[in-house]
Amino acid sequence: MKINWNKFLGIVVNEFPKEACAFLFSKDPYSPKERWYVFPVKNVSKTPEEEWIPERKGMLRIKEKALKFGLVKIANAHSHPYLEKYADKAEIMQPSKKDIDFAKKHNDIVRIIVGVSKDGVYDFLIHDKFGKKIDIDLNEVVRDE
Repeated sequence: MKINWNKFLGIVVNEFPKEACAFLFSKDPYSPKERWYVFPVKNVSKTPEEEWIPERKGMLRIKEKALKFGLVKIANAHSHPYLEKYADKAEIMQPSKKDIDFAKKHNDIVRIIVGVSKDGVYDFLIHDKFGKKIDIDLNEVVRDE
């Protein structure tokens, strides 16, 4: 799957140890030309090290822009910061109950979790709204090809 991260991975690294968040949109879904686009949004949570809450104004701007370009919202993307206090990096990559509840509530088709540590991005997990891993290879593109 071709994906334009739209600077989100840099934001994930810069915001560490806070969670970063974004919306994921698709162009030409379910076709061979399908492309994914990530639109970062500010995390306004009072506890950004534990959760993310998108800034409302930013979220509305993104949705308006996506509609203008004919994009369909399919998911959210967010980071899971890894700190040494956790048992291992694999554990932190699992969707939390809150992640799954949110996905079900908003009927997300997929969700992306970006694993980040003090050393940078180390993993990605794509899962469905029930928390089941989906095997999709992400190939980064900077602009539409």
